[in-house]
Amino acid sequence: MSGKEMEICGCGWWYYPSYYETLVKLRYSGGPAAVVIRHQPGDTTGLLCIDRENTGLEWGAYSYYLDRVWNGRSNVLFTQDDVEVKDIKFFGWAATITEDICFIFNNPSEASYNGTAHGRMFFASSRFLTTAKKLGGFWYDKGNKGFIAKGNYRTEQPPPGCSHHNAGIHAFTNFVPKIRKYNPEIRKRTFLCDSRVKLGRRGKF
Repeated sequence: MSGKEMEICGCGWWYYPSYYETLVKLRYSGGPAAVVIRHQPGDTTGLLCIDRENTGLEWGAYSYYLDRVWNGRSNVLFTQDDVEVKDIKFFGWAATITEDICFIFNNPSEASYNGTAHGRMFFASSRFLTTAKKLGGFWYDKGNKGFIAKGNYRTEQPPPGCSHHNAGIHAFTNFVPKIRKYNPEIRKRTFLCDSRVKLGRRGKF
């Protein structure tokens, strides 16, 4: 796997203070730098942020980061911001992941409930991201300006021109095999669990 340096891409929406405070502590301790792609105004506690129209939910933010912010050499931890991290050492652990693509959960039950894939937090190596960019980058729903169904993604009809709110993660999980076919050296691990990270769901834990 090329590169050991890790960046953090955050999608700014909920602005949980404790998470941003943790990211600031991480920065001042010499850890990975975080960049927040903001989909609405909020306090990032001084972290570098870039304002972007709320299009495509978190996958729109991740796509923007890959295309316009990523330095082209670092591994990246992609994350939403309704997150709690109990121990700053979690990020050091994430930086040691040896697979090229991996979703992160708190525990196996959470992984199972989410079908082992989601857009809340995942690790991607520089090798994976380089190949993804060659193949067109991360797809996102340009017709989704913030639509999220109240329940399951099948429970509400999306607005005209918009797909369901899980379209981004479905597209991504279909994209991963294409990336691996293009570059057979890419190693996938479906998910890893770490009890030090707690992932919210639509701003709630």
